Amino acid sequence: MNKKVLENYERLCEGIGLKVDPESGVMYGVVEGYTVTVLALDGRYPYLLTVSMSARTEGTVLTSAELKEANKSCAGMKSLVCEQQYVFRAMVKNNGNQEKLAQNLKETVQALTGLLKGHGYVNCCQASGKMGETSACFVKQTCMLLCDEVYAQTAQSINMQQEEKTQKKENVLAGAAGALIGALIGGAAIVLISQLCYIAAISGIIMGIFTLKGYELLGGKLSTKGIVVSLVFLVLVPWFADMIDWAIVIARELEVDFFLAFQNVIPVLEASEMMSDYIGNLAKLYLFTAIGAVPTIYQNVKNQKMAGRIYKIGE
Repeated sequence: MNKKVLENYERLCEGIGLKVDPESGVMYGVVEGYTVTVLALDGRYPYLLTVSMSARTEGTVLTSAELKEANKSCAGMKSLVCEQQYVFRAMVKNNGNQEKLAQNLKETVQALTGLLKGHGYVNCCQASGKMGETSACFVKQTCMLLCDEVYAQTAQSINMQQEEKTQKKENVLAGAAGALIGALIGGAAIVLISQLCYIAAISGIIMGIFTLKGYELLGGKLSTKGIVVSLVFLVLVPWFADMIDWAIVIARELEVDFFLAFQNVIPVLEASEMMSDYIGNLAKLYLFTAIGAVPTIYQNVKNQKMAGRIYKIGE
């Protein structure tokens, strides 16, 4: 994770008894007998922090009204909810001042542990509800509070899924067909949006996403080979769609046959001194196609890398 954010997280943990996992960015530890995690649920906003604890009681369960009252009574807490029966999540009030944010975090942790202890709640596994010791676990890009038994079962299940996925064969021909279909959908969008007098380059995003997803859907998985095949279509189809778009305009303006216009797009644009417009529009198409394709490729590679990732944080 970002070095500066990691340093700030380490300062936030001071005085609370938590540590930071450099790999996942999760702050974790045991406070007042409860396993606690603090993390930013959206990585784009590292200081929008959520405190999570998993606990249960044999007595009367806390009501939503009591949770709201506890939230109001804590100055550093923005919201407090109970999810999945056992998981209590408290959002910390954000503050640009790190000292104030640290104070808000400390108040939130103290308020939540105090609330749970005061109502007889005991630390438990969020999946099974089993009371006792739990660990903060990283499971497929998600942080969970699990007991050893559930952790072992989950790890075994994920390993089996990964083994099955690894053995799954990639159908390159079907994937190429899927990529072509996706690219043609994007190409059609380029022509249609342009003819409606809107910025056709935006449809390049559609093409970038649909082409890669089309390959993955029909090919079974998106490998490096699939990315290369998809990139070929992402180079050819935007150019072809742009040529069709210009041909339609030329055929309409000069009142000639579309196929004749298509064959003479470049000569007509050169004679009309519009080549700069042609090049600029095509560049925009490729730029927006990249905007759609690059994040899709990045997310796919990241998901493949993290799909089988499971470990106990801090071990």
